Amino acid sequence: MAASEARTVGPYEVLEPIGSGAWGTVYRAFDTNLQRTVVVKVLDAARDAGDLTARLLEEARMASAIDHPNVCAVFDAGEWQGQPYLVMPYVPGRTLRELLDGGPLSEPLALSLGVQVAAGLAAAHRHGVLHRDLKPSNVMVTDEGLAKILDFGLARRASPGPDPEAAAPRGDRRVASSRFGTTSYMAPEQFVTRRSSEQSDVWALGVVLYEMLTGRHPFRLPGSDQQRTAHDVQYAPLPD
Repeated sequence: MAASEARTVGPYEVLEPIGSGAWGTVYRAFDTNLQRTVVVKVLDAARDAGDLTARLLEEARMASAIDHPNVCAVFDAGEWQGQPYLVMPYVPGRTLRELLDGGPLSEPLALSLGVQVAAGLAAAHRHGVLHRDLKPSNVMVTDEGLAKILDFGLARRASPGPDPEAAAPRGDRRVASSRFGTTSYMAPEQFVTRRSSEQSDVWALGVVLYEMLTGRHPFRLPGSDQQRTAHDVQYAPLPD
């Protein structure tokens, strides 16, 4: 049963769905214990519950350990009727992707948001956390202009050794994009080594900065598929 049908997820009263994806649904909800509006991310019960619960708890641990104003906090994590869920603060505003749908940002705004996202990313790296999926839809911009990095669902602890998920076939870019991030924001070396690093997060930040200033992606062309985008990221010359 979906959370919206049950109207509650543990002590959280579901108010409305505000987003969905391949892994589950995000709801605006009301914390009946602390009397505040929150966001509840409920993962799909049809998937491997044990694996998802472990991933969600690790996401909660990594995000909550960072404790930085430019990283979205985590309030709670648990399981409801077999479905793992994560609770975060409700942040009124728009995602950076929604802002960019209106075209490039002004230079002062792009600079302000870029500095904030870089600060949040640096804080994550200081705590040994790689985000691995930094992109405009994973950055919330509040009504006051505060940027917050969202969604540590693909995040991993930084490690000098091989990536534990690096067993994906080298030629399978679709597998790579699902496990290591979003194809158009992945660094060129990720398609070859299957490893994420602080540098690959910084590459994604550079792509986001380019988009904020120009209103377009440096490599992804209209109508291009994942494989074409992956090829261009690796081999096309950097744009002017």
